[in-house]
Amino acid sequence: MRKYLLVASTVTFFSCSQKIYVVRHAEKVKQEVGMSADVELSTEGKNRAEELAIVLKKKRIKNIFSTNTTRTKSTAAPLAKKRAIPIILYEAKPDSIFLKKINTCKGNVLVVGHSNTYDDIINLLCGGIIIPTNLQDHEYDNLYEIIKRKGKIMRIENKKYGLLTN
Repeated sequence: MRKYLLVASTVTFFSCSQKIYVVRHAEKVKQEVGMSADVELSTEGKNRAEELAIVLKKKRIKNIFSTNTTRTKSTAAPLAKKRAIPIILYEAKPDSIFLKKINTCKGNVLVVGHSNTYDDIINLLCGGIIIPTNLQDHEYDNLYEIIKRKGKIMRIENKKYGLLTN
């Protein structure tokens, strides 16, 4: 009987919870003089994007958000393809409209941002200062996991990913 109650409470907890994963886009090619600011992923970045899809493969992602840049969409693309779900575009600077979209999503979510918005996204989602400043230019391996239950933050965890390319 105790085993049944434990299993039932675990199923109830996870069925009522939502996980939001936040990453910065993967490594991009170096922007040369005369190039567009909307650069593609480097080979290392493409590998990291594939690894992100592997890391999140069993996380039941139902919604993927990305800014409208090549590097963020390319970071999200392998997982979107594996899950057969569209990438939802959001404005470069997250705001209350973005927060409302995330909060009304059913299921788990991936958000791909930039070094100068990563902290803003997480702080907005968590309702307070969790990350005080932008990511450094060389930081591409952070994977934040925010677990919400009935709209309340239950746990926030910063993980690393992409060890195969490091």
